[in-house]
Amino acid sequence: IFNQSCLRCHSGQSPAANINLASYELLMASDAPKVIEPGNSADSLVFNDIKSGRMPLGGAKISPELIELLKNWIDQGAANN
Repeated sequence: IFNQSCLRCHSGQSPAANINLASYELLMASDAPKVIEPGNSADSLVFNDIKSGRMPLGGAKISPELIELLKNWIDQGAANN
C-alpha cells in the first residue's frame, strides 16, 4: 500500500510531514506522534488519513479492501513480516 500510494511524497531526504514510509524502520522511527500505533488503528495517523480520504494527496484513493488490510495489520501489531 505504502509503496504504491505513498512513497511519492513520503520518502527521500525530505519526506512530507517528516513521515518516511520507505521502510518499516523509518516508519516506526518517525518523529511524528502515533504515525502507526501498533495494535490500535484508531489512534494511527497514517490509517486515519488514508481512511478519511485525506491521503494520498493528488493520487487515486486507496480501495476499501486495502484500507481494511491496513487496519488489520495495525490492529494485529503492525509486525514487520
